[in-house]
Amino acid sequence: TKLEDIEFSKNFKKRFLDLHESKRKRIIKSITKLLTLTHPEAGRDGGLQEEVINGRFRIRISQGERVHFEENEGKKVFLDYTPSSRHDALL
Repeated sequence: TKLEDIEFSKNFKKRFLDLHESKRKRIIKSITKLLTLTHPEAGRDGGLQEEVINGRFRIRISQGERVHFEENEGKKVFLDYTPSSRHDALL
C-alpha cells in the first residue's frame, strides 16, 4: 500500500489524538501490520482479526477496541476508533 492510498477521516484523527500514547502506539502498530497483509491474511491474523460488517472493514486493536475503515478505489480510509465499551456501536 502506498502512502497516497491511505486517508484518515477527521473523526478518526480527533479520537486518535485524544488517546493516551500507549493506545496510539497500538493503533499505529496494528494499522502498519494491516497495510502489509491481504484481506484474507488480515482476517486470519490472530491479532487483527479483520472482518467486514455492513460493507465496512474493522480490525481489532485489543480485546474490545476496534478501528473501522473502508476501501474506495484502492484507497484505505480509516473512519473511526472505538473503545472497548463502544466497539459494536457503529454497526
